[in-house]
Amino acid sequence: MKLWKPFVFAVLVTLGMNALDMLFHVATETAVHLNYVAVKFTIVFVSVFLIAWLIGIGRTPGIVSALLGPTAFYIYYRVATPTLDRSLFRIDDAVLYVVVHAIALALVYWLATRVMKKDSGSLSFATLTSLAALPLHWGWIMFVIKWTGGLDGDTTKALTLSAALIALVVLWVLCYFASWVANRWIGASVAGIVFAIASMFLGATAIGGVARVFVLGVPYVLATELKR
Repeated sequence: MKLWKPFVFAVLVTLGMNALDMLFHVATETAVHLNYVAVKFTIVFVSVFLIAWLIGIGRTPGIVSALLGPTAFYIYYRVATPTLDRSLFRIDDAVLYVVVHAIALALVYWLATRVMKKDSGSLSFATLTSLAALPLHWGWIMFVIKWTGGLDGDTTKALTLSAALIALVVLWVLCYFASWVANRWIGASVAGIVFAIASMFLGATAIGGVARVFVLGVPYVLATELKR
């Protein structure tokens, strides 16, 4: 299989998995930090990408990916103690989180394979795209907090379940209606600009508004690539 399709597939699956995982952590009031999310994304992405590239995309590769990615992250987490601040990064000490990550990865993997089918509709497309956009939206918020001198603990205060669900609903609605537009670039641009305007109306800066165009636009374009 050529590199591009597995790459796009792995990016969307990993982003969507991180969205479900972050929702779980926020709902259970366990902290999520930028570095933690970045490391998890990298390890899970490499696992999904290599399996999709070398073996393919399907039920068996999906099961292997759902087991390998979370397990690899857990092993890293346990072995790489000197590189982590253990006063902050303690939420994945329990093996339970391997199960949570595996379930989240399996669900989004299945969703992505649905989007790849020619008869897939706007429902699955909007769900995958909005899930992929949510961690980018959160990641930008955490980056801004860190960039302006905030601590890792400060980023957790900005992530609430209600705010996450509202953002997810808004993203889903925009992706759903944008998917009716035949041209993917126009659809991505319109959805991204509307999301940017809504964010600025709620207090985001102009730079933050521009960032939101890419937050939604990039996953949207990648999801359309997956359908091709």
